[in-house]
Amino acid sequence: MVDPGQASGAEERGSRDSASDADRARGALLGAAIGDALGQPLEGHRAPGQRDIEIAMSHERDLRWTDDTALTIAFAESLVEVGGLDEDQLALAFARTWRAEPWRGYGPRAAALFESVADGGSWHELARTTRSWGNGAAMRVAPAAVFAAGNITRTLDLARRSALVTHTHPLAVDGAVVQAFAVASALRPGAAGALAVSRRMQEQLDRVDSMPVAATPDDVALEIGHGVDALSSVPAARAVVRLAGGSMETTMRFALALGGDTDTIASMAGAVVGARLGAGAIPKAWLDRLEGLGRLIRLADKLVAANGHGVSP
Repeated sequence: MVDPGQASGAEERGSRDSASDADRARGALLGAAIGDALGQPLEGHRAPGQRDIEIAMSHERDLRWTDDTALTIAFAESLVEVGGLDEDQLALAFARTWRAEPWRGYGPRAAALFESVADGGSWHELARTTRSWGNGAAMRVAPAAVFAAGNITRTLDLARRSALVTHTHPLAVDGAVVQAFAVASALRPGAAGALAVSRRMQEQLDRVDSMPVAATPDDVALEIGHGVDALSSVPAARAVVRLAGGSMETTMRFALALGGDTDTIASMAGAVVGARLGAGAIPKAWLDRLEGLGRLIRLADKLVAANGHGVSP
């Protein structure tokens, strides 16, 4: 197992071939948290300048994450505690996470839903009436792939069911499914399974796949979008993974240059690249400053242990 504390992004030691199953699981959670923390200062910027990007990527500031990682942790802990997905328990876990730290950057719809659940409201009715098509379900979905050991069918089932706890709009559910599929495919290259999404989401994914390899972050923002809606941000994260060059550092740099919902797009891209390369591919200077590093590592290990086997075919 690669020790994240000994990682070097420049050396790319956490390659897909050499990274262990446990290291890739760690990479998925740590990559998501790193992207969230790096992207947070630039969230909402239309087109960050080079100086803004360098400051955000500085190895000198503490890397504190937002609601993206807080809810990712809540989802992972719920899966471990229950030994699977219990939607009622998950809704309460999200509500308690929000109530403990409401300042993490929750959107107003999410905050209102979690407050109602915390006060005894039914998540079934609240999610149905909210009908959000945002990326909230997609940003937290990486634990589904780790818990399912990269099994595509099981991953997508967990993604859909976990999304419906807070998001019932088809595009929001699509976003969670697409992101979960990407993480699972990175954990387990060559795994079989069908990905079914709506026509609108598929059109966006097709646009990503047809973009030239020389496409820039500005091209992605213009062609795909970079907002908080799942229809733009999830395909944008896919574009980052496809076009950025493969390393965690180039992935983060490309994601931050997109602007818009930078923390969530960088988090989703980081989860995929982390799952593909392993935690050993994340620069040590970032890990040393990442909030909750030990907690995230232990949680990734528990998810792997809970699924009863590694992620290799």
